[in-house]
Amino acid sequence: MPWHDFIFLAVAGTLWGALYVYRGFAVAVGSHIVWNLYALAMKG
Repeated sequence: MPWHDFIFLAVAGTLWGALYVYRGFAVAVGSHIVWNLYALAMKG
């Protein structure tokens, strides 16, 4: 895995972890779903 991918995923995981701590499970999961849909739309 290239370093830029690792750094991006580490930062994203840290942000989603902080979102979970400060806003709760539902907000973290909801934002993750939105991100996955965005990534899927941009892929194809």
